[in-house]
Amino acid sequence: MIHVQPESFMSYLDRLRLHFAGRFQATMSTVNNDPRHFDNASFKLEYQLRQTDEDANGGWNPDGNGAWRLVGCRVTSAFHADGTAVALSDAILQMFVADSDRKAPAKIVDLDPQQQFVSTLFGLEIRITDQAGNSLLRGRFEPAACDDIWPRIQGSGPSGDGGAGAIWQSVLTELAWGDLSESCFLQELRAVAPDRLSIKLNVDRYSMEFQSDLFCTGRVVGTLGPAHPDEPAHLVIGRQFLAQFSASGSFLPAGKINNCVGVLDEAAGSCGSTSETRCRPRTSVTCSTTSAPSRAPACGPTPTATPSASRSAASIIAFQAGTSRRLAWSNCRPNVGSPRTSWRS
Repeated sequence: MIHVQPESFMSYLDRLRLHFAGRFQATMSTVNNDPRHFDNASFKLEYQLRQTDEDANGGWNPDGNGAWRLVGCRVTSAFHADGTAVALSDAILQMFVADSDRKAPAKIVDLDPQQQFVSTLFGLEIRITDQAGNSLLRGRFEPAACDDIWPRIQGSGPSGDGGAGAIWQSVLTELAWGDLSESCFLQELRAVAPDRLSIKLNVDRYSMEFQSDLFCTGRVVGTLGPAHPDEPAHLVIGRQFLAQFSASGSFLPAGKINNCVGVLDEAAGSCGSTSETRCRPRTSVTCSTTSAPSRAPACGPTPTATPSASRSAASIIAFQAGTSRRLAWSNCRPNVGSPRTSWRS
C-alpha cells in the first residue's frame, strides 16, 4: 500500500484540469509487422503490397509512414482548483488541443514485430490554441508506451483493432506559455504548474477500412492537469485496479470495467455508512455530504479548496481519461457507451 497525503495529489486527476475530445491519426506501417519481412534472402516484392483476401502481403497499410497526429480536438470542459467549472465566458472553452505547427509529426513505433501492445509515441508536441491557431501553450510530450489495451466496443460494434481501446499517460515538459489574458483557467494552470503538466489520452474506434474517409484515424479524449516535480511521469501514485478477464476473449474484462487507477484517502476514516453517497469531484473521493459552489472564481491567486465533510470512510475512486466525472467504487456504475460519458454516478 502506498501512502500519499491527499494535498499532494496532482496529475491529470487533479481538480484543476481540462478535458478535450476529437480524433487522432496514426498512419502506422504494417510491412514491418512480420519478422519474415526482415530476411533479405527470402524477401518478396509482394510484401510491399496491400493484403488481399488470399494473401497477407504487407498487411492492411504497407504504405504507412508511422505519423501520429491530433485532428480537430476541442476543449470540452475545464475546472478550477476548487472543483468549480470555468465560466462560460472563459476563452478556454473555445480553444483547441493540437500537435505541432513547426515540426514533423510525431511517430508511433512498436517495440518489435512480435510485441505490438506497447506502441510508443515519439516526438509529439502538444499545443493549446485559439480559433486563429495562435499557441497559448505548447509542451513536449515525453515518449510513452500505450497501456490497458482492451476490446472496449462490445456487442454489435467493430471487432479487432477497430473495437479496441487504449491509453497513453505522460507529462508535458519544456512548456512555452503565450498570451493568457483571455483565460482565467490558463492563468491559474500556469500559476500552479508553470514547468510541467500531466496528460492522459484515451483512444478507441480506430479505422482500418481502406476505402473509408476515416482510414487510419480514431476517437481520442484526453485530460490535462498539473504535474508535481516529484510525480511519476507515466502513472498515478496510488493503486492499480486490475480487471478479472473473461475466459471467452483476450483482454475482455469479466465485469465490463477495464483496468483503472485509484487513490485511497485515509484521512477520511473508514466508510461504514450505508446511506446514499455521491461522487465527489476530486482526486480522492470521500463519502461527501457537501457540494462545491456553482460560481467560477474570478482571476487571481489560486483558490484554496475547503475539505468537504466526511460521513465516515474512505472511498476508492477510479477515473477514465477524458471524462469530467469520478467513480466512487461502491456507488458508481460503468456506462459502456461514448468515451465522453464513460462513467456515470
